[in-house]
Amino acid sequence: RHHCMVSPHSLEVEVQGEEGETHANTAFFGRRHGSQLEFIPKRNVWVPILIGLLSISATILFVLWAQTYDLPAQRGALTPASIFASTPSARMLEAHSRFLSSKPHVAGSPRDYETALYVRDIFKENGMPQAKIVEFKVLLTYPVRRSIAIQREGWVQELDLDETTVPGDNCTASPHAIPTFNSYSPSGFVTSHVVYANYGRPEDFKLLVDMGFNLTGKIAIVRYGKLFRGLKVMVAQEHGIAAVLIYSDPSDDGFERGPVYPDGPWRPGSSVQRGSAQFLSIYPGDPLTPGYPSIEGMPRTTGENL
Repeated sequence: RHHCMVSPHSLEVEVQGEEGETHANTAFFGRRHGSQLEFIPKRNVWVPILIGLLSISATILFVLWAQTYDLPAQRGALTPASIFASTPSARMLEAHSRFLSSKPHVAGSPRDYETALYVRDIFKENGMPQAKIVEFKVLLTYPVRRSIAIQREGWVQELDLDETTVPGDNCTASPHAIPTFNSYSPSGFVTSHVVYANYGRPEDFKLLVDMGFNLTGKIAIVRYGKLFRGLKVMVAQEHGIAAVLIYSDPSDDGFERGPVYPDGPWRPGSSVQRGSAQFLSIYPGDPLTPGYPSIEGMPRTTGENL
């Protein structure tokens, strides 16, 4: 697994996607401006009464709030740090997590917008009335078709790119599950020999070059870990690689480490990571607006940097 080698087999990789300007929805909140209370001159007898009533009301509200968030009064003096640390309720956290993770919500999708609305409303219900949805126009990619096949002397074997379902876990059987792909992967069709490049780090490709391998036009197979996936692709591209396949090695996070899900915490055999193949060290964020927020009025490229 740790040796570099070139396979005599040819691997055919086809990736077709669609890209477009999509509104990615993000919920955020601003600072809440306090209201101003105009006091009556001191000679008015209602002033101390009003102050007393306000103090009593504030005390009652705090006690109710503390009970709601599992902060019993018998805990003694509360500091800002203890309040902050004790505020989360396990029951509420579970409810929020269950809603947000119950369905796929890839950026720019209708479900993504639903989760943004949900978070905004939760902020408003918890004393942040200025929480709102702000739209960013960014370039996103979505898979249309993808296929991988092994070819050798007239023999072709199509590889399965779908994950197996886990009994009792409806998410693994969802028809809305995002297909296995990495965003910002360009559309293309490549047939070439395969080279294994370990973790796809600069030193891994350097070792191949030092061993005398010609990497130009090859398909590199690398495993997850040690380096962000987008940078693996960037390093491969710098060495003339035509396509990159990234997989999760069982020795890193699979059955070689222990029981796999649902019997344990490790990755099942057919599980595939999803993420971005973006060159984060060059273009973090929206690649069409490098260095600027993706809002109206900002300078945008026409895609020549992609």
